[in-house]
Amino acid sequence: MKLPCAVLLLLASTLAVAADAVQPIESLRSAAVAAARAQASPSAQAEALALDERLRLPACGEALRAAPEPQRGAQARVAVSCGAPVAWTVYVSVRLTDIRPVLTLVRGVQRGETVDAAMLVPQDRDIASLPYGYYSDPAQLAGRQLRRPANAGSVLSPDMVEAQKLVRRGDLVTVIGRAGPVEVRSQGKALRDGAAGDRIPVENSSSRRVVEGQVTSGGQVEVRL
Repeated sequence: MKLPCAVLLLLASTLAVAADAVQPIESLRSAAVAAARAQASPSAQAEALALDERLRLPACGEALRAAPEPQRGAQARVAVSCGAPVAWTVYVSVRLTDIRPVLTLVRGVQRGETVDAAMLVPQDRDIASLPYGYYSDPAQLAGRQLRRPANAGSVLSPDMVEAQKLVRRGDLVTVIGRAGPVEVRSQGKALRDGAAGDRIPVENSSSRRVVEGQVTSGGQVEVRL
């Protein structure tokens, strides 16, 4: 059956338009944002960063696939790809924000200070831009002390605090030796700082023998005989 020339011309024109069809830039952004949000916390917001508006990718004949790379800080990189009729992949950067109350310092602090509620205040911060972590509950900081000085307004992160030292190097401590029901007490000198549960070396004040024991309380180290 012969088709009229007008129909043939219309078909040719339609095929040419289809061949020249391009993937909308906004669809790339939408796919990237959806994928980034899927792996972020429910409260996070996501925004695709600028793409070159001159980008011309063949229109995808199937649903776009979007695979986020491991997130680093507040920015995620998402691979958006198509499998047919023409395979292509483009990488879209997505900025993540997640505003939550976190604990910050009311005042400047010094190394070795014990953390207490009076020095803490909650403030809204973008946790996506806090790669070293944060605290939201003062109870998480019970018995902790500062490892280094910090300024007022600083967000407290796990690397800034440590368990409070119950024994300091050079302190005279009571060494409790236990063997079943038998307990022997002596005096010694701590050779290293120690928090509760830490094992530290202690030099016996009389024999000068060095033993290793577990810090059980302030000024007390227990040794299993």
